[in-house]
Order: sequence, then structure tokens, then C-alpha cells
Amino acid sequence: MTTENGAIDAAAARIDTMSQWEAYGALPELAALHARAEAIAIRLAAMHARAVAIARGAKAAAPVPVDDMLDPIAAAKVLGQSKGYMYEHQREVPGWAKIGSSVRFSRSGLAEYKAGARRSDDDHRRPPVSMRGTRKTAHKGL
Repeated sequence: MTTENGAIDAAAARIDTMSQWEAYGALPELAALHARAEAIAIRLAAMHARAVAIARGAKAAAPVPVDDMLDPIAAAKVLGQSKGYMYEHQREVPGWAKIGSSVRFSRSGLAEYKAGARRSDDDHRRPPVSMRGTRKTAHKGL
């Protein structure tokens, strides 16, 4: 982690003295640093959530692996939904995390959610039980 901090500090020290073309050339390096910083933030958020749960009296469980975290657009593609759907239903998806103002979804959580959604969809797609022949008809004249 100290190597990331050193790389970030070095980039921060250079950025104000760069020319326009040097800054343009540094964009890929800065994007890579940003991606690593975001991955660290995701891991820290998961560790913080686990520590809060333990502090509130939850039993210490095995740590949940932080797998590939997807943004709402990529998560929507996995589920075959819209980006808006992901924001509306984010709390229903296991393994979602909010980091700053951005939301991320765990790939394994999406798979679990998709499997659960498929099961509940199957329940709703069952054909209704036919009621023909079960209705008691009143006899005329009785």
C-alpha cells in the first residue's frame, strides 16, 4: 500500500509543473492509479462494514471476498436490466457497496440475485390452476 501512496504522491508533485502535452501523456498512468485507489476504497468499505457488524454484536464470520466490483451500467448488462433499475433495486442485490457517491455491485452478488430472481419469476409464471368443473352450480327448481 505504501508503494501506491508513493506513486500517488509523486504524481501529485509533478502534475502542477507539467505542460499540456506532459499532462496528456500522464493520463493513462493517472487512470491506472485511480483504478487502484478505487479498488482499495472498495476493500476498505467492506472491511469497515464487517467491523461495524461485529461491533454491533454480530458473530465474526468468515470474510466475504471482494470480487470484481461493477458499476451500475455493467451490472445492468449482467442482469439484463437498465441502469435505473440497478439504482432502484440496489439494496436488494447482495454485495453492493456505496463508495463516496458511486455505487458498485459484486459480481458474485449479482449472480446470487439473478438466481433468486429467476426462482421468483418461475413462481409467477406457473399456469393458474384451472377452476373448471369445481364451481357448484345451483339447480333450477330446488
